[in-house]
Amino acid sequence: MPCEVNELLGDINFKKEEKLFQEAHDWYQKALDIQPKNVELWIKKGKCLEKLKELEHAVSCFTKAVQLAPENPVAHFRLGWALFRQNKKDESVEHLNKALQLKPDFVDVLIRLGDVLFREDDKLK
Repeated sequence: MPCEVNELLGDINFKKEEKLFQEAHDWYQKALDIQPKNVELWIKKGKCLEKLKELEHAVSCFTKAVQLAPENPVAHFRLGWALFRQNKKDESVEHLNKALQLKPDFVDVLIRLGDVLFREDDKLK
């Protein structure tokens, strides 16, 4: 019985989080309707979509952010990681490397790039 309760509580917490991400997404979309060239809003909307497991739509948001601000390392980082999660390794590495080129001390990018390359190496064994 306690396991069932824990599972239910986990489901409830996930639904609660999911609802919050959906609400945040809706607010970001309203803001984008007013400021469609706001890169930060595109990135935040994409992050919400990642949490909602809508990876294809998240990639579209991050792509838009990169188009609007090609020199923004965060946009390239978010796009690169989302592409990796879609099993698009080559495109992923391209954007992660671009993020590093723009900001060489971007630790999150170094970690994710290591993850991408480690997982590829792991597949070879």
